[in-house]
Amino acid sequence: MNAHNRENSFCSGVAAAYKEGACSSGHKVQILNLRELELEKYLRYRHEKNYVPEGDVLKAQELITWANHLVFVYPTWWAGLPALLGLFFEMVFSPGFSFKYHN
Repeated sequence: MNAHNRENSFCSGVAAAYKEGACSSGHKVQILNLRELELEKYLRYRHEKNYVPEGDVLKAQELITWANHLVFVYPTWWAGLPALLGLFFEMVFSPGFSFKYHN
């Protein structure tokens, strides 16, 4: 997963190099570029209704389910991860997909 917002970034180079190395060893790799996903509608999601993943979020969940392992490539901005990656984590790793509540 590449969480940098620019295509020509160092992170994009790292992700491409990882893919090339893994593929040359016989592994199947798919890169998910967060800058290409439509996540803007979730910026003001208020959790006032039951959340049902759709669109790019659902596609990301399917890709994560397909994967044997995940690699996150992202810059550290102001001592933390990019806001887009935080939003991605909140919407993709949601109840029902990454955990379930039990009584």
